[in-house]
Amino acid sequence: MSDQNINDTAYGVTKAVLESEAVSNLTNPPTKVAGGLLADFINLTVGGIHYASIKAELKRQKKFEDFKANIQNGVDNIPTEHKVESRESIIGPALEKAKYFMNEDEIREMFEKLIVNSFDSRKIEKIHPSFSDIIQQMSPIDAQNLKCFSVEENLPICEIIEIFENKGQKTLQTNIFCSNEFCDSIEQQSISMSSLSRMGLISIAYDEYLTNAELYKIFDFLPIVRYYKNYIEYLNKSNNTNLKIELQKGVAKLTPVGKAFIDVCLRPLPT
Repeated sequence: MSDQNINDTAYGVTKAVLESEAVSNLTNPPTKVAGGLLADFINLTVGGIHYASIKAELKRQKKFEDFKANIQNGVDNIPTEHKVESRESIIGPALEKAKYFMNEDEIREMFEKLIVNSFDSRKIEKIHPSFSDIIQQMSPIDAQNLKCFSVEENLPICEIIEIFENKGQKTLQTNIFCSNEFCDSIEQQSISMSSLSRMGLISIAYDEYLTNAELYKIFDFLPIVRYYKNYIEYLNKSNNTNLKIELQKGVAKLTPVGKAFIDVCLRPLPT
């Protein structure tokens, strides 16, 4: 269903609702009209919201149909000798949770792959019951970041440290990640990397780093790094202090759980 068809259908349904007998008496209890649509559509004062609501539901229904078709096609493409019955503890929670993410493509696609791979004997040993909960907690940026580890399991990460004259220090910004080309928000990346670590998909360490120094040069040119360096320089000149800013190199590593999760929920399905 194209966007134009969705618009036309939504308009038609809304028009039918507003012209129905249900609007003749706005004091009546809510009723169901137009083939089961909820009767809150009879409230004329928010008619514009009704139209948007119908349009959104139609789009969601289109996504749901795609969801079912993708799962069926995926299962059909599994060779007969590798096709097994899915475990209820895997497919049940996945189907239940997936219904809330029909309009979030990255998340919905992970549920699709989890469900399809639960029918594949080549993947079943890698699937953990917690995967549905993990997907439910992920954002699209989390999915993008985790995909970076499907190419390289160890990636550079940094934090900005302020060093005082008494050798004490304070972390100004942690978990700066630059390997995701689709997101340049330092704050969102930091939150995402912290969340992926909390879920056990990656581990983050600042007592070790990658030996290839070239991998860390990108961090030197980040606006947030330049800002802090300029700010500390200003403070030193104004207060005759000797504060310093340093980039603490670190490494983000894919965990065994993260590796299995990528294999099951992120890698393309066989065609």
